[in-house]
Amino acid sequence: MKVIINYLLGILVMASMLQSCKKDDNSSAYPSGQGSFTATGGLSLNLTGTYSTFKRVTTSTYDSIYVGGYTLTPQAIVGLTFVNVKTPTTLPLNTATSSQTAIAGYFTGTNAASDYYFSTLSTTPGTVTITAISSTTIEGTYTTSVKNVAGATISFSGTFKGSF
Repeated sequence: MKVIINYLLGILVMASMLQSCKKDDNSSAYPSGQGSFTATGGLSLNLTGTYSTFKRVTTSTYDSIYVGGYTLTPQAIVGLTFVNVKTPTTLPLNTATSSQTAIAGYFTGTNAASDYYFSTLSTTPGTVTITAISSTTIEGTYTTSVKNVAGATISFSGTFKGSF
């Protein structure tokens, strides 16, 4: 049952990531929806401008934030998703309670099940520290180990800073 819940949470994260992709417009500033997302270790990325995505969706029942981005070569999407995180805090990246959620995800490839990696599948999911958050901005650091259904693990860490 736990594997099914983790898989469903992972699909939710990936759906949020895929929906947030956009094309490069060569913008050098960080307008609403953009920022900087870095990763080092098993992944080496520096996603800025239109290759980054900073999105917040607030309804009467939840406040959802996605930070991350994508690369074209190799084709990859990476990011962090938070639900109901409204103040600076440190959370494990497998948090999935009724009040808060924090998950890391990574996608690469051609949509095979083994192309999706999630912190919720890992025994060492890592943590995220949100150092600053407002209604329009977010900033923090993270360290994670994401795992796919085939058992492969990728570990990386980095920073994020952007606006919604």
